[in-house]
Amino acid sequence: MKTMKRLTFTIMLAVLCLLQMNASDKVLHIVHGGISDYTPVSAIDSLYFDDEGNTLFIQPIDKVAPVSIARADISLIEYVSADACPSKISIAFNGNTITAENPFFLTGVSILADGAYVTVTNSNVSTEYTTELSGTTSDGGFIYQGDYKTTIVLNGASITSLRGAAMDIDCGKRIALELKKGTVSTLVDAPDGKHKAALYCKGHLEIDKAGTLNVTGKTAHAISAKEYVQLKNSAGIINILGAKSDGIHCKQYFMAKGFTLNVSGIEGDGIQAEVEELAEGETYSEDYENGSVQILGGSISVTAAADGGVEGNSGDTYSSVCVKADRAVNIAGGTLFLANSGAMSKSVKAGNSDYEGTVTISGGDVTCHVSGDMYLSGANATYSTAIKTDNYYGTGGSVTITTSASGVAASTSVGKAIRGISADKVVNISDGIYSITNTSNGYQASNDTYTAKCITCDKDITITGGTLTVKASGTGGKCITADGAITIGSASSSSDSAGPVITASTTGAALGSSSSGRAFGGGGFGGGGGFGGGQQTSTSSSAKAIKALGQIIVNGGSLTITTATNGAEGLESKTSVLIKGGNHYFKCYDDCINSAGIINFAGGNTVCYATGNDAVDSNYGRSGAITLSGGNVFAYTSAGGPEEGFDCDNNSYIVITGGIAISAGGSQGGGGGWGGSSSSSGSVGSATQGYFLGSSPSSYGTANYYTLCSTSGTAICTYKFEGSVSNSLSLLTAPNLGKGTITVKQGTAEPSACASRVNNTSGKGVFYISPTVSTTSTAATVTAK
Repeated sequence: MKTMKRLTFTIMLAVLCLLQMNASDKVLHIVHGGISDYTPVSAIDSLYFDDEGNTLFIQPIDKVAPVSIARADISLIEYVSADACPSKISIAFNGNTITAENPFFLTGVSILADGAYVTVTNSNVSTEYTTELSGTTSDGGFIYQGDYKTTIVLNGASITSLRGAAMDIDCGKRIALELKKGTVSTLVDAPDGKHKAALYCKGHLEIDKAGTLNVTGKTAHAISAKEYVQLKNSAGIINILGAKSDGIHCKQYFMAKGFTLNVSGIEGDGIQAEVEELAEGETYSEDYENGSVQILGGSISVTAAADGGVEGNSGDTYSSVCVKADRAVNIAGGTLFLANSGAMSKSVKAGNSDYEGTVTISGGDVTCHVSGDMYLSGANATYSTAIKTDNYYGTGGSVTITTSASGVAASTSVGKAIRGISADKVVNISDGIYSITNTSNGYQASNDTYTAKCITCDKDITITGGTLTVKASGTGGKCITADGAITIGSASSSSDSAGPVITASTTGAALGSSSSGRAFGGGGFGGGGGFGGGQQTSTSSSAKAIKALGQIIVNGGSLTITTATNGAEGLESKTSVLIKGGNHYFKCYDDCINSAGIINFAGGNTVCYATGNDAVDSNYGRSGAITLSGGNVFAYTSAGGPEEGFDCDNNSYIVITGGIAISAGGSQGGGGGWGGSSSSSGSVGSATQGYFLGSSPSSYGTANYYTLCSTSGTAICTYKFEGSVSNSLSLLTAPNLGKGTITVKQGTAEPSACASRVNNTSGKGVFYISPTVSTTSTAATVTAK
């Protein structure tokens, strides 16, 4: 009892002394329960105890309600100079206890602690305060409550909660989370709780500075915000070491301007941004922000290894995605490494059943490693994909997509029917460097086939610029496919050579059984295109380099296309093919160019070399099936008869109104089968320039350069064969060929100059326009009509 009275007397004496001092430059300092509160004496109206002396009351000048402190908790009360007052709130965790400093005691800030579980409440709505966390606890947590923007600094804080979130920021305003340079902070939440994340923020979370933060989410997400999450342009490091759900989950948008972000061990998505439903009349200054992921800089690595599945009885599928947004993913800078190995998983996904998605890559360096398997429910397949969206736009940057399991510890094999870039509505690439290598094999079910694709769209694909290297090596693999049209190069370009540089190759065999043998196509009924024309039955799927159900238009650029197996065509359209410009080289086992409609060479320079089938094959079956209206084309097959350079079922279907054409192979237009033999004469349907159609030269070898000369002896073009050709019929035509005696000369010397040329895959010239040649040997002398 004497001790209690002595303490009460001491405290009251100190209070009386303070009140007698000049308060203008003094600060009251009270220590209670490990918490140090500071307040200027000038802000105090009065201090007093209750009647029992158990509670100290501090009455602020500008507030009605006093602040109270239990006398039993007070270990120190003193006054200090203003210079000794700290400038920020600080909390240090020490095992199961904390120490704290609060310089804003009478301006709205209170600190309460239950062991190492500490709550900061800030009722101030006019001044931004800073709270710094440090120290270590394995049984603690931090809660911040407030209605005004604030800054929280992690200064080497290690917080593991056994009750809920490690950090719960219950403030709907802008929260600046700073990682102090040179420090490492760790946040781990309690397992099996009802909280949303190890680090949860009710407002806008902006993370800055050059420290390191390690986060593990044992209940749900690792980091979650009710509004946006932004990584500032700094050298900080964030490691998401695991999460029962997403690594980073937010509404409104996620934006990275800097930082190194590493996400692994997740069971949901790596980064996910949801649309925040706005109140009526409420809008964003930039509409794209809501429901988007914006990558402007920094280095991001995400590994998503979780398998997808089906939601209950709804039939809706879910999957693990490295970067996911309800509406838009925009990548304009930075470096991304994304690896997904789970069934149906995605590297990047934008859009869902409620919102149309758009992925735009305009800068940065994006690498996707995809190895997850497909999921099949009945005839409906869901694929593991690198980039999945409704609309895809490529305007710059670098994109590398492979199907290796590199960087994915949970996967040692590659799944079936993987997709590279897959869009439901639009693929539009105007710039950028793309390298897509797909080794995934296809899958044949009882009622359908499912194949790997590098770039695919349910509607139209437009590629007007950029450099694309696309390889498919699995069974039935496709490089570029569209259910709509494919347009390559810009129609408005002033130069027909302007446009993308596309290298596409397939090496995989056909998937499943096939009736593509020549009994019903390419020399069977109708020769090269009668019944079947080399097409596959529905029980199989061949590899394809570029295929469209709609029209294919090539306005310019450069195509280098190679295939290696039966049925593997280079350029295939179920509607028509129009080549208007550019320099193109095809070396294909099956048809280099195939269409159910008209194939028109209207511009550019094209070489088609087939090793196992026709070089150019139209199944249109009427006049204009193969039209030469201004382009230069060299088309031949080394497969021997009945395969042909130009195959359109009947010579009368060939229309010539311009351009240079060299064709060589089996009997032109007849193919040796039914419906073609009657047209094996030396005439085409119509021509407005001189041409020759016949069997001379009778053969071509690979050692020589051959030059077509006009009736006046002018060298029109030079061409070099990469495979020996035994001609049954060939076509020679050019605008300046003339009518009468023309010659084909041969020699071993390459032209010393030319107006333009087409190179093969080794960079060696095989087709030269307006060449300068020195050959004198005559391979053939024929008569042009």
